[in-house]
Formats: sequence, C-alpha cells, structure tokens
Amino acid sequence: MIPNNITKNHILLAIDEIERKGMPKENLSKKYGLFYKDKEYAPKYVISLANYFANGKNLNLSQFSGGIESNRFLENIGFDIICLVPEKPNQACTPLNRLLPDEKFIEEKQSQMVSSDYEVDESVLNELIRFEFLLNNGKLQYLIDCFEKNIDEAVIGKFIKSMDPDKIKEGKILHSHFGRIFAVYLNNPIYQGGPVGKISLGPLLKNYEPKQNSVFSDIYAKNRVLKQYIDQPDDWFAYFCEYVTIKISIHELLVDAPDHLHDWGYEDVRELRQCSEKTEKIYKSDLRKSVVHMMHLGINPFCQNIGQKQDISHLKDLDYPSFMKQRNSWVNCANFAANEIMRKKCNERIPLQWDSYSLCAFDSGPVFIRKRRELIFPRICGALSSYDKWDSPIAIHEKMQKILEPEIDILIGRYWDYFGPNNDTVEYFQTHSDMAIGLNEIKRSLNEKYTALEKSNNIKEILLCQK
Repeated sequence: MIPNNITKNHILLAIDEIERKGMPKENLSKKYGLFYKDKEYAPKYVISLANYFANGKNLNLSQFSGGIESNRFLENIGFDIICLVPEKPNQACTPLNRLLPDEKFIEEKQSQMVSSDYEVDESVLNELIRFEFLLNNGKLQYLIDCFEKNIDEAVIGKFIKSMDPDKIKEGKILHSHFGRIFAVYLNNPIYQGGPVGKISLGPLLKNYEPKQNSVFSDIYAKNRVLKQYIDQPDDWFAYFCEYVTIKISIHELLVDAPDHLHDWGYEDVRELRQCSEKTEKIYKSDLRKSVVHMMHLGINPFCQNIGQKQDISHLKDLDYPSFMKQRNSWVNCANFAANEIMRKKCNERIPLQWDSYSLCAFDSGPVFIRKRRELIFPRICGALSSYDKWDSPIAIHEKMQKILEPEIDILIGRYWDYFGPNNDTVEYFQTHSDMAIGLNEIKRSLNEKYTALEKSNNIKEILLCQK
C-alpha cells in the first residue's frame, strides 16, 4: 500500500534526486512512464524514492503494486502517466512527444482539482525575484554606508538613551532589538517608550538620507507592485507566502534558530492550531505569523494532505531538532491546522510594508539569492520536511545552512560569524572602513547571480496538489 502522506512535492523531490543520481537499471519501467518536463520516469521507483522524503526511507517495492495502483496514485496528485508499449500486437507505439494530454483531457483534469490550484504567473515570479534581489542589495548598502560614512553619535545617544561617549561607542549597528537601528538608518519613526509614541531619531548617518538612494527607492517601488498582486482576489496567498519567506523566514532559519531551540516545533504547531480555530476570517499579522510557523515546520499548505486533529501534548517538552525528528507524530495535526487557515485566510487589511516590523535581517543577516527561478517557499518547506539528520552533533545553524544551501546562494550568513563576535558597534564600524571593500565585492557577486537568474528558463512552479 502506498502511504497517503506522500504528496506531489515529495514526488518532485524524488524526480530531482533521479536527475542528480540517475535511474537504477533494474528499476526501469517497461510499460508505463511518469511523464514530466518532456522526460519519463518509472512510476513505481519514483513513489518508492518519494517515500524517503515523506517518511525517512525508501518504500519497499514489494509493499505496493506497479501498474494500476501506482499509476492511479500519481494521476490523482496531478501527474501524467503514459503507455510505453503498444496495447495491441499490431498497434504502433506512440512516440513520447505525441503522448502529451490533449485539450479535452486537460479540461477534465482541471475540473477535478481544488478551485485554488494554479501555476504562478511568470511576471509575478519575476517581480518576487527582483524584490528578493533588491532587499539583499539593500542589506549590503546599509553595511557599506555604515562603514564608509560618518555615524551621527547624537542620534546613537538618543537611540540608546545615553550621551555617555563610551556607551555611544558601544552602541549597536548590528544585532539591535527587532532591527530597530535599521529603521533609524532609514529615518523611520520608532517607538521609544513613554507618552510620545513613535518618533524619528535619524538619519543615522550625517548628511545622508538613504531613501534618496536608488537602492531603497527601487525597493519601495517594487513593494508597491507586489502589494497590487496581493490585493487581488486570486492566487494572492502564494505571493504572500513568498514575500514573508524572502523578508522574514530565511533570516529566522539561518540566524535565529539557535535562540529558539526550546520554543520552535511544538509551539509552532500550537500557534497554528490556535489560529486555525478562529471563527472569523484570518487577517494580516495572524496570517503572517502563520506563514512563519509553517516555514519553521516545513509545512507547505499548497501540497499537503488535509490531515486530522490529534493530541500531540506528549511532544511539548522536546527541543526543536528532537521535535522535527518526530515528524510523523505531529505532521497530520499541523496539516489540519494549515488547511483550516487556508480556508479562512483573507487578504483584506494586509499592510505589506517592507520597512516595518521584523527588520532583523537587515542588521543581522543573511545576504542571499535563490538558485532557481521557482517559488522558494515550497522548495524550502520540502527541504525541511525531508531533512533526516536532526540528531547530528553539528550546531542548529549549521544544520539550517545545509538544508538551505541547495536552494539559495548564501553570500553572507550570520553577521555574527562574518564580522566576528562583538564586532557590531559604532566604534568598530567607524574604525574599519576597509571592510567596505569586501562588501562591495559581494555586492558585485549578488548582481552577477541575479543577472544569471534572470536569463534562466525555469520559470514555473505548480503550487497545489489534486485531491
């Protein structure tokens, strides 16, 4: 029997693995082929390998049948099966390029799919990738500016609420609470406590307004474009997930994980479940937090089974790696909550402001760009769900780097590692202007990688699975 928790995403991971390592000759199929991107794959072997990504080990080929069982399973989650040999002795075998489904078949298959199934529009994907490039370019610009220009010590004094020269020298340019120093750099209002509410302290650098730099004006312009897509009634949630991943989630996985060993995992499922039980629609901050929780868990709401309610309280004392290792014990519960959130989600009142809330990535890293012109949210969810070395002795941030490296180019990881411990102060930045040389080189590399990405042809990603 084929496990019902194998999803379309797991099948795609199996196909990727076959592309890298090849198909064992003994597992080649003689009669049927799974047809995907102009290539055929042995249906039974693909399912066996997909089980590794879903459940941690290859499915024994003796535990399920080829032919009808395998073919029907794959067709039900959206793949095309072709016949490789004539069905009748005197019938010529149809060439593969003539076995593509006709328009009537496509219409029938589409009618079986969940109403929100779709492919991401190429133009939207281009905008998202451009936004990712611009944000990371902005991170580098912030670092370069702080090394090359004069920091206004009076502004730092107001920020740390002390005019003591020694304390001002120790003021943080990196690793500030919620990335608030980056907001000061942009001269955005921040909350300083007391009755005055939010006030502007900056600009952080003397005689310099970052918003007049094209690096940041381009980010603001691109953010407005993406908001238009997310305000639309169709397909908006995929774009929203991608936006949150680019801005928040990759930072959290690579940088914040060591600080959350004991409040990621079980708490993520609990928060998802709590949000899913709301009787009204789910808006803005709750929706953003839900996407972040899904990413921590590797739960892709577009390609998962419906799941079911279950009691997982026996797992509440596990740390994050131990919890992730026990995936089979809680994944149905998380899937159920994610599907409920998908049902109640609403794109009304989503502010989508790149320069407010969760600015930590701008003063603590990472700097990255994806490796493929595909949606990155489902790929990272798949990478997290299939990772099987949670009990290895390496540190959690190193595990995360291994998980993410196949999907993104990490030009700078944690700033703590890149600059060195405690090299995050006003004094360090004002006395190490030569660091800007290396950062400008990284900026050139980022531009080159983005240019190469623009020229690539792989532009579509199927998000959702068939029932």
